[in-house]
Amino acid sequence: MCATELPRIMDLDTAYIEPLIKEWLQHVHEDNARQEQIFVEGSEFFNPFIAVPVPVMKAIFVITDHLGLGPNTRYLTVHLFDRFMSNQFCELYVAEMVSNPGEVAWPQICKIISSEAKLRLMSCMQLASKMDSHTKGLSISQVVRGLRWLDDKSEYTTNSIYCSEFRVYKALDFKIPLFTPLHCVEILLAATKLGQMPKIYDACVNLLDLAYLEHERLYSCLVFLMKQRFSEFQIDPGYIMALESNVLYLAAAVVLCATFILAVEHSETERLVQMLSNQVGIRVTNIWEMANLLFTIALQEDTPEQ
Repeated sequence: MCATELPRIMDLDTAYIEPLIKEWLQHVHEDNARQEQIFVEGSEFFNPFIAVPVPVMKAIFVITDHLGLGPNTRYLTVHLFDRFMSNQFCELYVAEMVSNPGEVAWPQICKIISSEAKLRLMSCMQLASKMDSHTKGLSISQVVRGLRWLDDKSEYTTNSIYCSEFRVYKALDFKIPLFTPLHCVEILLAATKLGQMPKIYDACVNLLDLAYLEHERLYSCLVFLMKQRFSEFQIDPGYIMALESNVLYLAAAVVLCATFILAVEHSETERLVQMLSNQVGIRVTNIWEMANLLFTIALQEDTPEQ
């Protein structure tokens, strides 16, 4: 747990924001529905988190922490880099198919992507920092510091950094998500009137960090439980991808798990999970499952090795 309380994105005084909560939730629901439709139809080449394995995720967390950026910036960086890398791969693949329809030169494609990855990662972080706070957006000198930490053998000019940022923004179709899981956590804390509970916000941020760093483990366990429960059915891959991208589902599980960490009475957690279910439109059982998995991982992370 952090020694000092982390700054929040929004004021969680419910008297101030309560009139907006319903509209915020409706917007996130609509965005989730659009994303789920894309996955079910397979209309876009995108597989969530495929471009951000654990080493990349850890690098993002370390650099954002070193540069004094908040948790929302690191989550947004992960999503922008993941989306950009998928778009770039698809673009290069299509170009290669057009120029060499008989055989795709995979080594060449991988070489191009790898050679640009570090600069593109910092460009995603630069965009994320500006989206999170226009007054605290990464400067060129800070981007250079991050690049030196990632790759001290290469030199990057100011012009190359400017061009890379525009290249990434254009590849993202000039679209950046308005909501991250942290926004959703704050909305749910306000909706359930838990926002003023001591230490709950820091607990939620720590659990979100863990959910990102242990993403593959968390969701593979979740899918395993689903397959056990519905063994006679084939789970659609599009549904699983939609599940991984459902920020409200993750946020609800994080808020519930935080009450486990803070030892809230069981009767209160039962009431809370029903409230969360009503707010996010996900069954109580599913929220319990995700929260319990996250709690188990958190306990294992805190247990010293023998």
